[in-house]
Amino acid sequence: MEIINVQNDNVGGVGRTTLAAHLLFFGAEFGLKVVGASIDERNDLYPWLRPAGIRWVDALCEDLPTDVDLIVIDVGSSAKSVEVLRPSLTLIPVDRAAAEECARKTAATVHGKVMRVRNYQGLPLADEQLSPELRSLDVVLTRCDQLAATGWSLRPVWASPLGAASAGSRTVREYAAEALHRVGLLAPEHAPYVRRERAPSLAEREKQGAARLAAYFERFAATKKTELETCQPQPWMVEWARDVESSLTGN
Repeated sequence: MEIINVQNDNVGGVGRTTLAAHLLFFGAEFGLKVVGASIDERNDLYPWLRPAGIRWVDALCEDLPTDVDLIVIDVGSSAKSVEVLRPSLTLIPVDRAAAEECARKTAATVHGKVMRVRNYQGLPLADEQLSPELRSLDVVLTRCDQLAATGWSLRPVWASPLGAASAGSRTVREYAAEALHRVGLLAPEHAPYVRRERAPSLAEREKQGAARLAAYFERFAATKKTELETCQPQPWMVEWARDVESSLTGN
């Protein structure tokens, strides 16, 4: 059994519960026996899991089950008993500079491996501005309307056809696959999604589009030139050309 904590002390609105829920959705779809838990007075994870039929426990009042593959715990900012859990991995979501600073402090106190999940809208801090515990631990999620909308639907971002085709769906699956791989529940060759390189900027995409369009017109012109060179005039074309020429000459 593996335990994954999702937490970032004293910072709200970073997508902590959303990321915890999607990790459980992904694990369940992959065939793992999963359970969600909360160490939080609000228990925000429960409404996510109930429609999906995934078991949830209040870790402040109930014992954690032992007959499962994975437990994902949504750790509230006011939690005081996290140190007794000994998680295999702690995920620290960040979305702004203040959250980066909290992530640095959290990483220095947790047990086991740490993975920072940048659910970022602005420019993050440079690695040299962070403690060594947080360097090279990034999974960057693409912020998009479909990912943000899941908070209202309480369903996975890939539950709708539009959401399934979005950048948010792809990057959330990449994040979940990497997290499960880090705790030994998903082998790299079995991961359905592989982390991709940095997405091209708008200027780069426009340049690539212009190059593809230019290449298309070059191929089109070459095709038409070949057709003209290989096309032999038919007898009726010759007769029609002569009639036109005669009529013009007569006029």
